Amino acid sequence: GDTHAVVLAPSTPQDVLDLTMTAFDLAFAYRNPVVVLADGYLAQMTGRVTLPTSMIVPGVPAWAVTGDRAHRGNLISSIALSEADLEAANRRLFQKYDDMTAREGRAELFECEDAEDLVVVCNTPARMAKGAVGALRDQGVRAGLFRPVTLWPFPTAALAPVLARARRVLVVKASAGQLEDELRLAVSRAGLDARIPITGLDHSGGVLPSTDEIVARVLADRTAAASAA
Repeated sequence: GDTHAVVLAPSTPQDVLDLTMTAFDLAFAYRNPVVVLADGYLAQMTGRVTLPTSMIVPGVPAWAVTGDRAHRGNLISSIALSEADLEAANRRLFQKYDDMTAREGRAELFECEDAEDLVVVCNTPARMAKGAVGALRDQGVRAGLFRPVTLWPFPTAALAPVLARARRVLVVKASAGQLEDELRLAVSRAGLDARIPITGLDHSGGVLPSTDEIVARVLADRTAAASAA
């Protein structure tokens, strides 16, 4: 529980390419593991991808271990028998994680400027959710989409002003609920208003939520809230 890896969640084939390149940049910058968390649909999907027009050969970083004499001093021994020394090492890591949290939270926002009904979603389901937000807007519903691109660190700085305006949150997932857990944890740790109703629309086993299903759920949640009031 004392370590973290940056987690990047692509939603399109272009994202897979771009975020994989970003993963290398982040891993080199922080010397920390970075996970590109795609899904089965992205692994089998075809689509137009724009390749970079140039590539940078990074060379051998000064901190690398290559097996030669020049880099032998970079070998690290993590053996420390003193609990105080171990705690000091952990505190240095905690400071690095704090820096990563402050700098690297990333999100895509769609129609969030005045959103009352916020749809939070990542990976492939984000594509259906964006269509649902457009359909809801056509019906006069002020819906918005919040897609965390980094699942860790969760982009709470981008979420906070959107959540302050929203009245309801629907978390759309093609899983058993992990994204909702991360959202609730981020809201709690950031001290944001946790009283806003958060509901979930879940599928699993490769079943994806449809655009119509998301629209229907948002409208049902609005009706339920109006009845309760």
